Amino acid sequence: MNHYLRLIKLLVFIIATGYSSVNVAAEKVVLLGLLGKSKAVVEIDGKRKVLTKGVAYSGVILHKIKNNQAVLSVGGVKENYSLGQQGQITYSKPKSKKVRILKNKYGMFHTPGSINGQLIDFLVDTGATFIALNANHAKKLGIPFRYKGTKIGLSTANGYTTGYQLKLKSVQVGTIRLYNIDAVVHDSDSPRQALLGMSFLGKLNMENKDGLLILKKKY
Repeated sequence: MNHYLRLIKLLVFIIATGYSSVNVAAEKVVLLGLLGKSKAVVEIDGKRKVLTKGVAYSGVILHKIKNNQAVLSVGGVKENYSLGQQGQITYSKPKSKKVRILKNKYGMFHTPGSINGQLIDFLVDTGATFIALNANHAKKLGIPFRYKGTKIGLSTANGYTTGYQLKLKSVQVGTIRLYNIDAVVHDSDSPRQALLGMSFLGKLNMENKDGLLILKKKY
């Protein structure tokens, strides 16, 4: 019965969000062990993996560990898991390299994604030349921007500031993953939201239709 409830929750989640940018790949997950308060040993489709809190792997995310339980998201469904407990969702693995993002009530396109395998929420901005992050975003993602990046001057709505231009190993939104993507890290707390700019979007076909942004790989 729990299996069917999880499946129903997943279907409701996909319908409610209105787009297919949920990266689900794992079909069977078993919690095998807990390592402190930030790591868990899981078996994902028969393979053992150590999950670090907040880092997605095959659509599985470890949120927290408490009272000898792990809070895991499997295919977008968050639940408490005890040792040995199994979560399973049956579905067809996504084949389409197409992502649909629904416009929110403020007329903006927001989507979850990842940078170098680390989760982040994006604001789609076709007016941004590069993916744009602030210093706090970069620190949380483990990007040594002052060491790896090239220092540049930036003109923003709040005035002149400095930033660092660099390449990101990978950027993913839904089923679309691209590599070696140009980005700029502002050495400040702006922009408040990570911007998904044209260094990523420009490599895709984009269609804005009836409040729905459709992204598709060109090749």
